[in-house]
Amino acid sequence: MRLFCTILIQTSAIDLLNAVLTTAMNMHFDVTNGYIFMSTGNDWLNLPQPFQCSYLVFSAVVCNVSFWSLPIQAIYRYLTVVKDVKVKVYFPMLLYLTTFVVAMAAGARYYLDFEPIKGTFMKSMIEKMPFWINRNTNKFCAAKLLALGPIFFCSYLVISQLFGFVIMVWTTTQFHKTLNTTSGKSYGSKTLEMHAQITRQLYAQTVFPGFIAILLFIVFIIAFTRSNYGGGLFMYLVLPYPWVNVINPLLTLFCIHQYRSVVLSIFCRRSVKVSHKSSSSSHQKGKQYFKQRGTNDVCRL
Repeated sequence: MRLFCTILIQTSAIDLLNAVLTTAMNMHFDVTNGYIFMSTGNDWLNLPQPFQCSYLVFSAVVCNVSFWSLPIQAIYRYLTVVKDVKVKVYFPMLLYLTTFVVAMAAGARYYLDFEPIKGTFMKSMIEKMPFWINRNTNKFCAAKLLALGPIFFCSYLVISQLFGFVIMVWTTTQFHKTLNTTSGKSYGSKTLEMHAQITRQLYAQTVFPGFIAILLFIVFIIAFTRSNYGGGLFMYLVLPYPWVNVINPLLTLFCIHQYRSVVLSIFCRRSVKVSHKSSSSSHQKGKQYFKQRGTNDVCRL
């Protein structure tokens, strides 16, 4: 399992960075009259132009990168076990960087559509909503929702995450097929159980973001179809997003017994027992398998 230390450390670092960024931006946004309004909820965060209207796009990019940590973990397992490739240490970070750059490029047009609402007719739109009447809206920016930029960027996010989910399912399926074939017999029962727990962890971590995404879609429909929508629902729905990076490590501890045992031992100040029996047994089974395979090949000749 040492092969997966690199990807787990890098994933934890990305989750921590995402949690800091999403908490710092504290995204506030709402929809009315065909316009989307957004701003940061933190008074101390005052980015100058041209970055004042970048919060929504950047928050969406950060959430997209956070979601892609799951497919990247699955890709890493697929390459190291199924394809038996020695993956470079920087490879996962390269995938994260690629995901970030592509998402930023896709959101560039959306970002250019936003403009500050202070001193414009758009300010009166959001101030007519009951939820925002007594709130400071001077830092808000707005853009037409049904324009090329928003439609393209939202379509990209949907396709990107669906593609990532398909990649995760396909690579995980191929991974377990390899473990269940003859070539996977060299793995011990503990290693197989560990991989099964990691798979459960990956699938479990997709549930919460997917549930929030469905709720956001439902609220968008409500905002467009009901004239008496008073605002505020979008802001409350995005509040849990920073907690995704807290829930994910907890799901890891809940799903993976070995990690849970190590953490409990640390908190209870017990010595951490590392058993080499399983790994040595697996190694011995592997040697016997390949030795037997070589003997059979010679006999055929």
